[in-house]
Amino acid sequence: MQEKQGFSTKQIEGDVEKGPNTYASLDKQLVVKVQMALKEIGYNVGQIDGIWGTSALSASHSFAKDFNYVIPSSITNDVLSAILHSVRDKLAIKSTNKAKRQASKALDALLVRQLQAALKNLGYKVGSIDGVWGRGSTSALYSFGGDYNYVIPKPMTKEGLTSALYWVNLATNERSKKARAKNIESLYAFRVSEVHVALTKLGYLAGPDNGVFGPELLAALDEFTRNYNLALPKPITNQVLLDALYSLNEKIDDQNIVVQRRLPYKQPIPKSIARTISVDTTKGNDGLPAFFILLIIIIVVVVTKKEGAKVGANIPTRKTSATTQNGNVSPSEGEARAKDEARAKDEVERNEIEEDLKKFHVD
Repeated sequence: MQEKQGFSTKQIEGDVEKGPNTYASLDKQLVVKVQMALKEIGYNVGQIDGIWGTSALSASHSFAKDFNYVIPSSITNDVLSAILHSVRDKLAIKSTNKAKRQASKALDALLVRQLQAALKNLGYKVGSIDGVWGRGSTSALYSFGGDYNYVIPKPMTKEGLTSALYWVNLATNERSKKARAKNIESLYAFRVSEVHVALTKLGYLAGPDNGVFGPELLAALDEFTRNYNLALPKPITNQVLLDALYSLNEKIDDQNIVVQRRLPYKQPIPKSIARTISVDTTKGNDGLPAFFILLIIIIVVVVTKKEGAKVGANIPTRKTSATTQNGNVSPSEGEARAKDEARAKDEVERNEIEEDLKKFHVD
């Protein structure tokens, strides 16, 4: 028998018209074997009786047509042997395929789906991701093996699936790293720095601020999005950074508002008092700062001194005018006396201030 050649329908009709008596010289045991083989592969050969009749002839021609064989017009024992050999070859292939199908059904469906999804993610055609290891999955894995110099395990087992999934995931990660590296190079350095500053303000550890979108910055941004139930699209682009910066600034503003609401109201302190506060922090006996007591004393003393000076200046003038009218004291003597009294009063006030300062132990 010759493979992959044309087939004539007229040839079948002519052979059938010859009838069973034409093949009476054929080996009956050989005919039985051919009949059994054709029946096993799925063709109707009628009764298995060792007679090469119409049913057996029709089954042999159907087999030849299905598998692109040519059966000679004259059937001999050699031709029957060739038919038997070809049918048994197909039976072996059928049996192998059946075993493969059974083996694929026995494989872990979850592993198969994962491998199918990984191959599809790399761009290979695996058909439907159904957890069944079929022709599409096998073809895709062989294509992957040719592209990445990976040897496909035979037969496919659970360990083989695990190994294949490992190498496919490794290839996927390498491709993703290259894509991320290429994408990171196109990010604006100033935008990366703005995102870094905002994350740092919110308390995230974003690594060095060098304008490079590194793994630490990615981890900090990823943590921020998880904490606030936000989505972080990937790959990271300039638009993604801009959207992230908007969200970060919103959270910073909200945080500042909360802090301002919690702070107590404080009236601004004059600079003069602030300088005094920074120098003296001791407390008096009444619980008030000593500098306040000292400040009050000084103000009272100064005011008293000014008022006393005015009074002292006016009293002698009146006395002088009075004594002058009586003719007892001259104007020059009255002025001198007034000056002496004012000088004496100033001395008394100065002594009083020194005594007050000594009471509060102020240098």
